[in-house]
Amino acid sequence: MVRTRHDEKVPDLQLVFMPAHRNASGFPIPLGHGYGILNVLLHPKSRGSVRLASADPRSAPLIDPKFFADERDFEPLLAGIALSRRLFASKAFTRMEAWEIVPGPDAITPDELRAAIRQTAVTVHHPVGTCAMGRGKGAVVDPQLSVHGLHGLRVIDASVMPNVVRGNTAAAVMMIAEKASDLVRHAQDRQSTP
Repeated sequence: MVRTRHDEKVPDLQLVFMPAHRNASGFPIPLGHGYGILNVLLHPKSRGSVRLASADPRSAPLIDPKFFADERDFEPLLAGIALSRRLFASKAFTRMEAWEIVPGPDAITPDELRAAIRQTAVTVHHPVGTCAMGRGKGAVVDPQLSVHGLHGLRVIDASVMPNVVRGNTAAAVMMIAEKASDLVRHAQDRQSTP
């Protein structure tokens, strides 16, 4: 976890070392021998959406990640590419005799790097907020994780987070699950008490 600017109070980028070959095509599954660094934007300002395509539950949802709808999301990633290049140019990696595939050594200007980022950007499988917790407009679950307007249904996963956490979501989801187990247990205790 790194801060890409000195005025950042908390990390805004996660560097994930990947001991596998990254595909130049942008295909997300690494294939072959190699290594790389994935630059993960920890607090994107852009917000996507997930909507129902129809009332048919078999219809796939309409998912629009809206990557880079807010141009400010590029700045930490541009800094991450520069840092990754410096790390791989260090003495520790010299003996590997490797070469850059993505974004490629010819991508130098900010516009070239932005184009490469747009072409290869993917999620890191930490989507949140599709069933956001709250009481206001757009909230799906209340603070007890119960779905508004439905009795006996709770949502207990990262979708209840109103905003993405800075880092991996696993620990936060475990805490939501722990809290939910307490809420369910407490509700059962109240029902069984005469």
